[in-house]
Formats: sequence, structure tokens, C-alpha cells
Amino acid sequence: MYPVDISTDPAPGGSDGRRMLSVAGARSVFASDVFVTVTFPVSAFLLVTMGAAIVGAPLTVPALTVIARTRRGWKRAVSVALAMLTVAEVGWAATYVVAAEAKPWIWVVPVLCAATTGALLPAPWRRARQ
Repeated sequence: MYPVDISTDPAPGGSDGRRMLSVAGARSVFASDVFVTVTFPVSAFLLVTMGAAIVGAPLTVPALTVIARTRRGWKRAVSVALAMLTVAEVGWAATYVVAAEAKPWIWVVPVLCAATTGALLPAPWRRARQ
């Protein structure tokens, strides 16, 4: 799948000229386009179902965070937006359980959760980490 490059760079810690095997252009599963293609629709589907995003948040929010940190442009913007909405739904559920729809907490806590998530994730216009 990825080209294998055998270079003549010295091995780490030595300069004896041994050949070392390096995989050029190897990317992790999290940086692949398939990961993005699967994560976005799954996260969006969980958001439109009744409470499934709350159950799936431990998996989807870290996945969206990885996408936000490794991508640029619209993929980063979509991942940040989906993460913010997912965390807002989790905040709404926690408030609903604790305060039982007490105003203004039922809408203040989710807004604060979403704003905090948006502030912690990288902005869509900044460069992605390499």
C-alpha cells in the first residue's frame, strides 16, 4: 500500500553505515481518509438519534479531536462542529439528570460545554499538526 524505502542512513545512535528500513509516507489509521469518511456520518447519525450521541461520545469525541488536529479546511470545521454538538448533548443530559429541566441551567450548561469544546479544539483556519 505504501512504498518501502531502504535508505543508507545510519541507524539511530551509530554511524556504521548499516541499512535501516523505513516506511515512507506511512500514516496511522486515524489519519486516513477512510477514518474521516466513516467518523463524520456515524457522529452525525448518533446526533440525530435519541440519545445515542451520549452513549457514543466516549468514542466519537476523541476520534473527532484526532481529525481536528490532523486535518485542515472543511474537515477540521466539520469535526469541531460535530464535537461541539456532541459535548453539548452530553452536557444537556447531565443537566437533565441533575437539575431536571431547571431554567436557565438546562440551556446554559450545554452552551458552556460546546463553547469550551470549541475553545479547546484547534480553529479551522489554523495549520494542522504534522
